[in-house]
Amino acid sequence: MSKAEKYLFGIGMFLFVVLIIASYMIHLWTVLIAYDFGGAGPALLTFFLPFFAQVFWATYHIVSLKTILDPYLMGLTIYALLLLSTILCLVLSTSRSRCEINRD
Repeated sequence: MSKAEKYLFGIGMFLFVVLIIASYMIHLWTVLIAYDFGGAGPALLTFFLPFFAQVFWATYHIVSLKTILDPYLMGLTIYALLLLSTILCLVLSTSRSRCEINRD
């Protein structure tokens, strides 16, 4: 592993830890939105179906508020960018060039 790959791997692992913390925060935020909207029933359903609930509540915010400049939607966008950055760093740090020739 080269120095650049080690550096990218370190950044990727740091971003992974941040991603896990952000996942819990987004999930809690989504559950609170569901609770504010309809009480314990929607909040419980949101708690057990996080991905589908986030898509539902994001769509609900876009349709009801008629804007994408909502703090919740911006949080989801930042979370998606963080996810892509983490994946990119970890893939680039662990992949070897296909042009590399093994000389044994």
